[in-house]
Amino acid sequence: MAGPGPSGLEVLLSTLQDASDSESTLNILNVLDELLSAGTDRRIHYMIKKGGSEALLRTLVNTGCSPSPSSTILVPLLHLLTKVGHRDKKIGHKAEKAGAVLLLLDLLRQSLSDVKMAVACLWLLRVYASCVSTAALLGKNGALEVQFMLIAPHTKKNTRMVKAAIDALAALLNSKWNCRRAVSQGYVSSLLNLYEDWHSNDAENKHIPIRRALLHCLRHLTNLPAGRRALEQDGGMEILFRTTQACLASRGLESLAKSATQIMRKCYPKQPLPLRSDRSTYSFPLPGCPTLNPESAPTSEDDNLEEESDEEDAEIDDLDREEDDDLETDLTKLRTRPEPDRPLEELGQYARLCPELHYDFQVIFSALLQNCVL
Repeated sequence: MAGPGPSGLEVLLSTLQDASDSESTLNILNVLDELLSAGTDRRIHYMIKKGGSEALLRTLVNTGCSPSPSSTILVPLLHLLTKVGHRDKKIGHKAEKAGAVLLLLDLLRQSLSDVKMAVACLWLLRVYASCVSTAALLGKNGALEVQFMLIAPHTKKNTRMVKAAIDALAALLNSKWNCRRAVSQGYVSSLLNLYEDWHSNDAENKHIPIRRALLHCLRHLTNLPAGRRALEQDGGMEILFRTTQACLASRGLESLAKSATQIMRKCYPKQPLPLRSDRSTYSFPLPGCPTLNPESAPTSEDDNLEEESDEEDAEIDDLDREEDDDLETDLTKLRTRPEPDRPLEELGQYARLCPELHYDFQVIFSALLQNCVL
C-alpha cells in the first residue's frame, strides 16, 4: 500500500521554486498569502515546518539575481516573507545560509526612489535583524548608513518609509557592534536633533510612532557607556527633559514620556548619599545574643548575662505593679523633651536629609507672627 502523498502546501512550495514564468510565481504567491491571511498562526507555523521559509528565500534569491528583477513579484514576495519571518525564530540564519541577506541590502540600495519597494525591503530587513549575528553582518556591509539616509527630518511625505527605516535601524542596534559603530559616527547627536525636530513640528501629534521609534534607537545606543557620555555631551538630557515636560500635558503622549524618562534615568550621573560613613549608627541585637558594643571585641560573659536576665525580670515585675501610673496624664513627664540617642555633632551629616533637626521652630513661629501683624 502506498504511503500518503505530499500535502497541497508542499506542492505549492515545490511549484513556486520551479516556476519559470512570472505569472505562475505571482499566482502562487497570491494563493499562499490568502491561505495565511485567512487562518491563524498555526498555518504559518505549519508552513515553516514544511520548509516554507527556505522555499520563499530561494525564490527571493532566484528572482533578485535575475538581470531585471520585477517589483511586481518582489513586493508580494517580500511581504509574504515578512509575515512568515515574524514567526520563524531562525529566519536570520536561514537567510544567511540561502544568501538572501546581502541580496536584500542590494535591492534596498537599488530601490531608494521606489517607496513601495523600499518599505517592503525595510520590513524584511527588520525581521532579519532580529538575529544578532545577521544584524552584525548587515551593519558591517553598510546597512546603518543606508537606514540613516532614509530617515528625514519632519515631513508630511513618505512618512511610512521613514517609520520603516527607523524601525529597521532600531532592530540593527540590537547588535553591540552596530551600537559602537553608530556612536563613533555621531548618530546620537543626529537622532537627538531628529527627535527634537519631529517633536517641535508635530503639533497635532499625528506621528507619535515615529517619535517613539527614535527614542527606541536612543535607548539602544545608551546601553553603552560611550552612548551615555555622547548623549550627555550633546545636550540630550536637556532636550529629553524639555520635550518630556511638553508631553505631560497630553495623556496620549504617556508612552513618549515613559521612554524619555527611562533614557534620562539611565544617563543621569550617579551620586552617593551625603553621608560621612556607610555604617549605620543603629545596632539591632539578635534574639538570644548579647548586646555588644560595635567597637569592642566580643567576650564571654555568661555569668553576667544570667545576672542581667534576673535583673530584667525584677524590673518587669516592678512595671507590672505600677499599672496605675499612666504616663499620658503625667504632665511633668510629657513636658520633658527626650534626649537624642547620639551626640548632636553626629547629626550634622543628616542636615541635608532632615533639615528640621537644626531648625528652631519657636523663632520661625514668632517671625511668622510678626509678618502677619505687619
